[in-house]
Amino acid sequence: MPLRIEGKILSGFETLDRGITDIELVTGAGGPKLVTASGPEGGLASYSLRADLLPVFGHNAFYVSSFVSGGGHDILVSNHGGETRVHVTGVTPDGLTSFRMNDNGSFSSRQTIDNARFGDGNAVAAETDSGLIVMADPEGSGFAIYDIRQDWALVNDRKVEDTGNTNADRIGDIETVRIGSSDIIVVASQSEHGVTAYRMVDGEAVAMDSVGRPEGLGIMVPTDIEIVEAGGNTYLIVASEPSGGNSGALTVMRIRANGTLEPTDHVIDTLDSRFGDVQHISTATVDGHTYVVAAGGDGGLTLFELLPNGQLVHLESLEGTAEMPLGNVTALEIAVVGNELQIFVATEADAGISVLSYDYRGRGDVLIAEEGGDYIIGTGQADVIVDGSGRDKLRGGGGADLFVLTADD
Repeated sequence: MPLRIEGKILSGFETLDRGITDIELVTGAGGPKLVTASGPEGGLASYSLRADLLPVFGHNAFYVSSFVSGGGHDILVSNHGGETRVHVTGVTPDGLTSFRMNDNGSFSSRQTIDNARFGDGNAVAAETDSGLIVMADPEGSGFAIYDIRQDWALVNDRKVEDTGNTNADRIGDIETVRIGSSDIIVVASQSEHGVTAYRMVDGEAVAMDSVGRPEGLGIMVPTDIEIVEAGGNTYLIVASEPSGGNSGALTVMRIRANGTLEPTDHVIDTLDSRFGDVQHISTATVDGHTYVVAAGGDGGLTLFELLPNGQLVHLESLEGTAEMPLGNVTALEIAVVGNELQIFVATEADAGISVLSYDYRGRGDVLIAEEGGDYIIGTGQADVIVDGSGRDKLRGGGGADLFVLTADD
C-alpha cells in the first residue's frame, strides 16, 4: 500500500500546537507514546499511538520558566531505575528541564538539571548506552560530556575541544550507539561539513575517525543524523543541505566497533524525490526491513529502505496537499504501529502534526547477489532484488519486486 496522508492531530492548546521543534517516540509499559516539544511559550504534549487510527492526545506540561529561549527545543528521553524522564533543552540557562513521564503519558516531577556548559538556546543533546549525557551548543565549538547521578544531577563534566583533525565546530546534531562493548559518539559539524566519531575510553572521548569534504564525500551543511542497524551492521545516516539552493543529500556510513567510518552510499535529491533542503530524517525497523524517511523544504517527504549493505533504495515520495502542504518541516518521527508505519510531521506554518501511514504488509525479502555471479529467484511478495558485480540472473516472484542494478566487472 502506498504512502497515505491520514489526517492531523492537535492538543487543542495553541502554544503546544505551533512552533513544534521536536517529536520523539517513547515506548513503555503504557504502550507507545508520541511526545512533542514546542516553544518558546509552549511545553510538552503526549499522544497515544493506535493501530489503524490517528493518535489521541493525552497529557501536557507547560515550561513555566522565567527563561525560555526562542531557539528550537531538543527532547532527550532517558531511562534510569525504571523511571522515564523527558529532558528539554533551551528552557533553563546552563542545563535541562526534566519531566517524569508516567506510563499513561502524563508528566510530573518537573526538575531543573543545571551545571551544564550548554543547554540554553537550541542546544542539542544525546545519551550514551552507559548513561552519559552529551551536549553541544550549535553556535559554539566542541561538546561536553556529563555523568548523571540518581537524583538526575549532572556531574563530572569534561569538555571535548574541536581540533584540526576533527569536525566538532558548530555541532548541529549528536547521536550515540553501543557496538559490542564500545560506546560511540558521533557529532556533525555545520561549519566543517563533516562528521567525527569518538569512542569512549576510560571515561574520555577519543576521536577515532572524521569524514567530510576533505575525504571527497559530498556532505554539505549537516542538518540531522541518525544511527540505525541493518543486516547486522550499524550505519550512520547524515542529512545535509547546501548553504544556498534547494538541493539535499543523504550520506550513509558503516560504523565499526572501533569508531571508524566507511562510506557506503550517497543519494542526492532529484525531481522524483521530495527531500530538497532536507532538515530531518527518522528511521524504523520491522520484519527485517529498515526504513528511512526524509523531509525538509521540498513540500513533501521521501521513504527509503536501507539495505544490509548500506545502500539506500527509494521506495516512494509523497507531495503534500493544499490542506497539508508538508513544507518547511520542523520535526519528524516514524513509528511501527500494528501493521503499518506511522509518520508524524510538524511544519513551520501549520498547527499540529500531520499523520501519514505506510502499510508494510506484503513486503518480501531483501535478496543480494553474491560476488562472482549468482542466480536469485524472488518470493511471492514484494522483494528487493539487488544485482551484484558479476553476471547474475535475477528473477522476481509474484509480488511487486524492486530490482537494484549495478554495472558488472
